[in-house]
Formats: sequence, structure tokens, C-alpha cells
Amino acid sequence: MRGERTATPAFRPESILESQRQAARPHSPESIAPSGHKSFLEDIAVEYGPEAQLRQLFLSADTELRSKGVFLSFAGLDELVALNEANPKTWNPILPIFRPDIGGADADNAYALIGRDSSGEPVATIAGRRFDWHGTNFAREAESLRLFYAEPDRDKKPGEECHVNAPSAYDLTGTVVFSGAVWYRPDFRRRGITTPLGHISRGYALTRWDPGYTFSIMAEGVERDGLAKRINYPHIDYEVNLIKSTVGTVRCALIWTTKLEFIACMEAFLSARLAQVDARIEHGRAEQERPAFPLR
Repeated sequence: MRGERTATPAFRPESILESQRQAARPHSPESIAPSGHKSFLEDIAVEYGPEAQLRQLFLSADTELRSKGVFLSFAGLDELVALNEANPKTWNPILPIFRPDIGGADADNAYALIGRDSSGEPVATIAGRRFDWHGTNFAREAESLRLFYAEPDRDKKPGEECHVNAPSAYDLTGTVVFSGAVWYRPDFRRRGITTPLGHISRGYALTRWDPGYTFSIMAEGVERDGLAKRINYPHIDYEVNLIKSTVGTVRCALIWTTKLEFIACMEAFLSARLAQVDARIEHGRAEQERPAFPLR
């Protein structure tokens, strides 16, 4: 059941939390969250989507993040914006989509997740924003700048425009979720946290809002480097041109996935992790069966 609405989604599913507590080793460094920051598992419930797989996803991905020194929790959007502004050397300005002051983002239509190290310092972020596009689509909302601003005429930058030429932009309609505000502190890059973090975020969006599509826009240079494929977006379409925006003038790809495609991706993620567990069990069994001394 939903609890009282706060700055972050307030759901209290004791079963997920208790499963995580039982699975964690009580004296392991990986199981101890930074002081003052509770696990996102305390604020998440499975409402839509395949319940068993989603519970497994959240627990498995959280365990993987903790093993890499990242402790994940929900955060307010103002905290996300402040963190972005505090790290201009390693993080471009986030799109207004996630700004409560000009983007229309609030606790009902958006969420932010922040990963912290063992000392409580932020090391990773990701966020999602729901849009109800019944009777409209990505192309119309982006070109009108309503995708970015609650009141484009008032808040857009001088000369700011968005030109959409991606054919699939007209197919993104209904309940959709924009995924973005992704950042990793430099010393936490290439640690393998992108996949589990992305799966948690998209899984949460699925079970909270049941979107038909999850999408983002990615700078061409980043997309050409293969990131969209690595984070499991099967559809990559050109082009979306941001002109004189908060991130400058940038040619972007529209990347997206359907609900069913994400569920299949989630199942593949879980199967791969189960195979790793099986391999470790088999290795441990083989080690136990080895004789203590070589046979002659």
C-alpha cells in the first residue's frame, strides 16, 4: 500500500526489505549502508509488472552495487539539481526535465536515485520522469519544448529550439518515462555499475507507472561509442537536434525500449547473474572435492 507522500516515493514493502536483510551478511562491509541514508528497498513496492522477477531484480542489482561499494537510495529532486550544480567539471547541466522550478518535475511524476560510497559521499545518479502523452507524442512535445519546460515561452533560453527528424519519435505515445540525469564520479567509472543501476531505475519506473516506453536522448558522440547498446536500449534513431539548449547545440540520438523488451532484458540480466552463482557453487564444490595432498 502507498504510504504518505514525501519528497521521494514512499512505499513500504516489508517483504523486499526483509529479503534483502536476510540475504546480506550482517558483518560484511557490503551490507552496511552509509549513516543517515536508507536503502531504496525501504521505499519501493512492486505494483505493476512481473512481481517475482522484479523482486529478484531489485535484490540482485542492489547486491551487485553494494559489492562494488555503491549504496543506493532515493533522493529529492532539489538534491539532484544541487549535486549537478556542485560538479560542473565532471557533469554537464541536467536537462530542465528534472528541475522542479522550471521543468514541472515533482514527487508525483519523477524520482531520483543517488548512489553513495561507504562514507556517504555521492558517486552515481540516475533519474526518471513520467509523461502522459495520450493524444500526443515525443516529436510534438520535444519540438514545442514542453518536454523540457512547464512553460517554454517563459523559461526557454534565448534562441532555444529542438528539431526532431527521428521517424520513431511519432510512435512514443501514451504513458512514457524519460530516463536521464546519469552521472558517475570519475573514480567510480568503469566499475561495472552502469548495468545494475540502469536496471533498478527502469524496473522501478515499470512497477510504479507501467509505461509502454522508456526513452532518452543521447549525444551522438556518446552513442557512437556504443553506450546505448551497452545499457540495453535496442532502438536507436536519428536525429534530435538540441539548439542553444542548457547543454548547448548538440546532435542526439533518440533511444528507447518497450515494456516487453525491458522485461526480456531484465530476465536475461537475472539469468546471467544466476549462471554466475551456479559457476561459483560448482567451483567451490570442486575445491572441496580436491584431495588435501596430491595422489601419487
